[in-house]
Amino acid sequence: MSIFLTNISLTINNIFSYNEDGDNMKDKTIIKLKYIICFLGIISISLYIINRVFIQNDVFFDIKTGENIIQYGIDFQDHFSFIPNLRYLYHHFLYDIIFFLTYQKFGFSMIKYFFFFFITLLGFTIFNINKKHNKSILFNTLITALTLYLAIPFLQARVQTITFTLLFLEVYYWEKLYNDGNIKNTLIIIILAILVVNLHMPIWIMTIILSLPFLVECILADISKKQIIIKPKNKKIIIITFILLFLSGLMSPFKLYPYTFFINSLKTSAYDIILEMQKTNILQYKYQLILFLSSFILCYFKIAKIKIHDWLLIIGLFILGTLARRHMAYITIFLPTILNKSINYNFFKKKIMLKDVLFKNKYIIISCLCIIIIILSNNLIRNYHDFKKKDFEYEIIHRYPLKIVDYLHKNVDFNNRTPFFNKMNYGSYLALYDIPIFVDTRMEVYIKEFNGGQDIITDYLDACDENKYLNIFSKYKFEYAITYFKDTVYNFLSKDNNFTLLFEDEQYALFKRNT
Repeated sequence: MSIFLTNISLTINNIFSYNEDGDNMKDKTIIKLKYIICFLGIISISLYIINRVFIQNDVFFDIKTGENIIQYGIDFQDHFSFIPNLRYLYHHFLYDIIFFLTYQKFGFSMIKYFFFFFITLLGFTIFNINKKHNKSILFNTLITALTLYLAIPFLQARVQTITFTLLFLEVYYWEKLYNDGNIKNTLIIIILAILVVNLHMPIWIMTIILSLPFLVECILADISKKQIIIKPKNKKIIIITFILLFLSGLMSPFKLYPYTFFINSLKTSAYDIILEMQKTNILQYKYQLILFLSSFILCYFKIAKIKIHDWLLIIGLFILGTLARRHMAYITIFLPTILNKSINYNFFKKKIMLKDVLFKNKYIIISCLCIIIIILSNNLIRNYHDFKKKDFEYEIIHRYPLKIVDYLHKNVDFNNRTPFFNKMNYGSYLALYDIPIFVDTRMEVYIKEFNGGQDIITDYLDACDENKYLNIFSKYKFEYAITYFKDTVYNFLSKDNNFTLLFEDEQYALFKRNT
């Protein structure tokens, strides 16, 4: 019995072997089976995620913004609202153009394929970078699946899904540059930063934040005599790369906005009405908290040896995550990989292999791998079936005022300056169909720090207050109002003799001001 249990332990150890190049893994069949598991695992988790992704408000204004850029150029003017002279930064203009052209050719059905591709790309990027540090194919597949699973709340139909991959690659090439001083890595880092600033300008500041741990470690290595701090291969290249990276914000049409946007966003509390921008309740992110605490525990027991720049990155990202919920995405995506590359897996091998046993049955290993492949294949088929059924157009019908839009286009004569009142969550959907809006989820358009001085977001909040809505409706002279059915504004207008209910369905209502 003891020999049997030891044999099973050794078999498990072989399946998740740290060193694929060792004698136990020379069988090409086993290696091929492991790569099949990797492929099936990443595709399966990507399908699982995309089946849980709902269409976002951002989708509509991204499409319309791309169309406006092609029509008007990058004029930094808002073309959605009836309120004149509002400033809009077009802060992911390159992505908007690509997204619009894709939509123009394939329609809404392309959205699930578009984001499935980028979620899968993120998965394979995480796997390949982990494989640079840890040779075990199966363990890296588990790390990748864990990372993607924890990141599900952040992997939505939005541009962030693309920039996560770019930022993940940037950290990897920073580490390579630190270790080998190869100027090719500098070029890649700058290219990645330029892509980020043009695809998603507000996130460009993260390229600077993610590079700071390497710059700090470089400085500490220069002034410290302790051996634990590893010196960079080429200090001058590190400094030059950081300077070029800092200047990469100018490689866009935004002028100085990449440098000032993040600072200005900290000055306003208006973002607090958006759930993802609110302060983080750490207890809601228990798995991320467990990973964070695990890094200290693993180091205390000398199971992991985390480098200085990784410690700085972990702590910095965790502090950033406490500032806003959306920033927890970075600790979620980066921390599993940092722990994976820092753990001494020989520690576990010694614990599993209690004594030297000569039982090395590759057929048991192949059988275990085949069982895993059968399970993953079944899971993949089920997820793919759900993926084929997923219909974003069906979601639009049931979540957005499609019937109101149809009614307006058929029965109401309006132009692009007709004052419409609407709630924030469906403003971008109305804008997609050329209905002039009051607000939408592009918060910077309605905050005075960004739009030229008009505090529209405060007026929007007052319009939902029974004691203040009359003043706001009078100020903006709304001719029409689109509200949720039985919403607070719906209740105000139902009792207001100045408005008449024109149309309503199960979710939305359209009111018109009496002439």
